Amino acid sequence: MNKQTTVGESRVWITALGLALGLAMTIIILGLITFYGMRVFWPKNVVTVSVPQELAIQDTGGKSSNRYLGIEMKRVEKKVPGKSEEKAPVSVQFYTANRHAYGGSFVFVLEEQLTIENELNKNVMLIERETDSRAMVLPVKLIIDDKEYLPESPEFNSALEKALDYVNDKRDQGRDIQDELHDLDIELKDYQLDLFVKKRDGLDTSLEEKEIARIQKLADEYSAAKNKLLEEQNKDTLVVKISESGMSYDLSVGNIIRYNFPNRLSTGGKFALFCDNIWEYVSSWPREANTEGGIFPAIIGTLVMTLIMCIPVTFFGVIAAIYLHEYAKDNLLTRAVRIAINNLAGVPSIVFGAFGLGFLIYTVGVGIDDFFFSDWKAATNEPVFGTGGLIWASLTLALMTLPVVIVSTEEALASVPNGLREGAMGCGATKWQSIWTIILPSSMPGIITGMILAMARGAGEVAPLMLVGVIKVVHALPIDMTAPFIHLDQKFMHLGFHIYDLGFQSPDSEAAKPMVYATTLFLILTVTSLNLAGIIIRQRLRKKYATGAF
Repeated sequence: MNKQTTVGESRVWITALGLALGLAMTIIILGLITFYGMRVFWPKNVVTVSVPQELAIQDTGGKSSNRYLGIEMKRVEKKVPGKSEEKAPVSVQFYTANRHAYGGSFVFVLEEQLTIENELNKNVMLIERETDSRAMVLPVKLIIDDKEYLPESPEFNSALEKALDYVNDKRDQGRDIQDELHDLDIELKDYQLDLFVKKRDGLDTSLEEKEIARIQKLADEYSAAKNKLLEEQNKDTLVVKISESGMSYDLSVGNIIRYNFPNRLSTGGKFALFCDNIWEYVSSWPREANTEGGIFPAIIGTLVMTLIMCIPVTFFGVIAAIYLHEYAKDNLLTRAVRIAINNLAGVPSIVFGAFGLGFLIYTVGVGIDDFFFSDWKAATNEPVFGTGGLIWASLTLALMTLPVVIVSTEEALASVPNGLREGAMGCGATKWQSIWTIILPSSMPGIITGMILAMARGAGEVAPLMLVGVIKVVHALPIDMTAPFIHLDQKFMHLGFHIYDLGFQSPDSEAAKPMVYATTLFLILTVTSLNLAGIIIRQRLRKKYATGAF
């Protein structure tokens, strides 16, 4: 074996080592995100913690208790920088819920100062509420229609389930009324627009005034019916206390969404609740400043924005690549354009957000409103396209990912054998006919690759979206069954911004921290699903137009 072969083999090993390290880091990161994201949904036992009286927790009711309920989350060594100790003290973090009572959801206690009781209290309830944080409580009694049920009685659970079924029925009726109020609001604005136009033109406005009065009266009736439903929903009461010696309070059954007895669950019961928790997180709407509830609107917003983004970025990217590769001559101008495209890929994403805000929204959007919706703005004092929305977010990300599609499409066009071009031209096809019927279909797998890369980058961006349409909480999805079905002017939620909001804007950062991992996991799964769909399409096209180029 000569010296040159030995050197070459060592370099192969170095490249293999680099690949192995990259794969290892990727697997480790994904493994950590999956582990911490999934553990959020696994039910854990609630223990009773005892601390010295001087460390007793004081609740908002003025009571202090040295025994409280909690779920052990983690243990952390409290090392002092610059000071060496044989054994650093260990601080234990407990999830206590009851943010309304304790002022926070977590407490830290030194291990040497606490005692964890071995016997689990089977009566501990973990309750998810509609308008407050979770409650970890001990039930005292259930009051339904002036009839009391004690936790020890066999009728307690069945009575609570029956009350919750009644509450859910009233809650569904309230949602239907809210939808009716939303439709009435849209109808009211349409009549306000007609009223404004007729007043401006000096026409009779009696019909519009009559209809506006009718809609306002109907809206008042719906509002009164909704308030009555809320009263009926909150008629039953669950009396609870936050610990055996802590304060007790009345909890409206109408405010309960879900509950469980974590210390009563078997392994199978925990797994069933684990699956139910995942489904609830994926399918429900957020509550309590995003620290409770689910991420359904964020998933839908991310998917819709990414798919809409793919349309303009693919269209303009392919057109630009076809011109640069098939028509433009290799001169100083085209070389400058290619350099500009490559430089555009390195521009920070926040710059694209500022461009989208300054040009797309304040110039193009306001111009559209002034030209097409001037009467609407004057009548309702609300912009249509002159504010952040789904269309501007999609176009901003399309501009940001455009270089990726142009470069990948050019490489795909260059990979098509010249024999195909010559054969098409020899059969009498024009240049455009040969591009449209032969070259473009053959290069489609490479174009799909560029689209996949664009989706992967665009779906995970956050900085530009903060300026062009994403918001913390929405009350309606950007896609529904009402024409035009996709509402391009509507603001939306996004998984990436949801992660930012949980991590940096949450009122309870410790409570939001586990949800950051969960949302990150579902963002990765969403992007992976989009990429897999693109890969499947690419594979089918590759088989259909197999030329050996890809």
